[in-house]
Amino acid sequence: MKPRIENLGRGIKHPKLQGIYEWFASHKRYLFAGLLLFSLFVIFTEQVTAFLVVLVFAIASSTITVYKRFVRMPPVLELISITTAMVTLFFGPIVGIIYTITVNLASEVFSGYPDVMTLTYIPSRTVQVLFIWIASGTTDLGVVALGIWSVIVFNFVQQPVFMFLTDTEQRLKALYFIALNIPINILIFRFLGVPLYQLLEAIL
Repeated sequence: MKPRIENLGRGIKHPKLQGIYEWFASHKRYLFAGLLLFSLFVIFTEQVTAFLVVLVFAIASSTITVYKRFVRMPPVLELISITTAMVTLFFGPIVGIIYTITVNLASEVFSGYPDVMTLTYIPSRTVQVLFIWIASGTTDLGVVALGIWSVIVFNFVQQPVFMFLTDTEQRLKALYFIALNIPINILIFRFLGVPLYQLLEAIL
């Protein structure tokens, strides 16, 4: 069954953004091409273990938001932030950016509700990756603090963009997202951040 795409024009102020999304929606093969290119990268650099790790991360992060098919709510519970942090720390910012954008788009498709606003995640997730990479090399932040701050940075960039492009109802959803996404990610990083980082150190 194909994902249901809602009325994309509702609450959107910028027809050009609508047009970009419609083009992307008609070229979904590029999403899979991105995954293929990423796979070839790790295979041809003989990082088979790295490929398997990223694949597991991608599958988990892309499918966990499937609950949106049954409960129409923003994806406040997500694994993109923590897996993006790990991929960036272990494989660098370029791989991190490719990973987070691809997984974000895949997550929206799996959730069954891709829409034009999905595109707004590209700049905010890119900034999140760059923050993780720069802060990891210039500060003494541990993986937990680094991850939590990266989530704050992501929301600081993402939500103003989202609010600017949408109507009042959608803006309230953005506030709801902030109110829950940050605390949930604090818990995720506190409980899983260090063990996951140590596991990757041991196997990579």
